[in-house]
Amino acid sequence: MVGAGGFFAAGLSAMGVVTLPDSFEWPSGYVRGVVQTQDGKYVVPHIPAGRVQLYDSQWRFIRGWHVDASGGDFSVACLPTGEIVVFTARGNQRLSFTENGKLILATTLPKSFVRPQPERSMVVPTSPLLWIFSSPFLSWGVALIGMAGLWAAKKFPRDRNRETRDQLI
Repeated sequence: MVGAGGFFAAGLSAMGVVTLPDSFEWPSGYVRGVVQTQDGKYVVPHIPAGRVQLYDSQWRFIRGWHVDASGGDFSVACLPTGEIVVFTARGNQRLSFTENGKLILATTLPKSFVRPQPERSMVVPTSPLLWIFSSPFLSWGVALIGMAGLWAAKKFPRDRNRETRDQLI
């Protein structure tokens, strides 16, 4: 249940059906495309949940916000002006945000525009118990392991009465 819940919660967040407060930190785990601002903050694209999350130089969460990427892939970049730019694959959008997560500009790019490719992959400090929410693959993996455990418990029930009977004989 937990694995499936993590998968569907991320999908609903990415599509904008569920809106999370800026103060909510979605567990990130391993992330591709992390960039740093000029003052050392980390900008983390969390594509499965459709969010950008901002951390200070010591990896303390500052805030996060929803990105309207229509549930698709996106990449981030930081400008010297302090703007955080998001390039979406679906809709070919260029979205500019302040560090507070306020959208200041949204433009459609020509189809020929090539989005910047993520260069830096990092592990964002995440509690081991929350890693299953960081990736849809991990969420489904946990769901499959849970279903296999339920199947095994049903297929091979443990007969406690038999053990008691064997001890009496």
